[in-house]
Amino acid sequence: MFLSMEKTEKEFDENILDETSGDMKLNINKKYKGKIYNIIINLLKENDYIVEGVKETMVAEQKKNISNFIIKLTKKVSIIMAYNNITNEDAETYEDDDEYNNLEFEIAFIITIFKYNSYFINMLSKTLVNEKDVISYISSKYFTKNWYKIPIIFPKCLLAEIATRLTY
Repeated sequence: MFLSMEKTEKEFDENILDETSGDMKLNINKKYKGKIYNIIINLLKENDYIVEGVKETMVAEQKKNISNFIIKLTKKVSIIMAYNNITNEDAETYEDDDEYNNLEFEIAFIITIFKYNSYFINMLSKTLVNEKDVISYISSKYFTKNWYKIPIIFPKCLLAEIATRLTY
């Protein structure tokens, strides 16, 4: 989670994003891959029970994150909806409202952290088909819109289906 948050903060600082879309091609560069692979290699040196325990803990944490993220996003969306329903006269009052101006950025930030977490979890999973398929899937508009209801560990059949859709 910390590595995902650190990576997301760096990406949001270095890149000007369209924060209204939430879509973002993940920047899985050599440095980031190196950090992930280093963690995985060190973890795989451990007993199988420890590796399975870590994976189970990571999946449980990601499920908890889904619940927490949905609560935050629901609050943010309700605030955005409230702002969208204001009259033109009231709009001038809210133009400089930092809470409103940061909401969509925060939503994109939360979803991007989740995407980096998903990449890490699926790199540790034995069901991995192809790293490029995982990155393409996590970066897709479909994943961005449906991230909260997609299996945390991507089954091979799901990645194969997505790879087929991307070729059309």
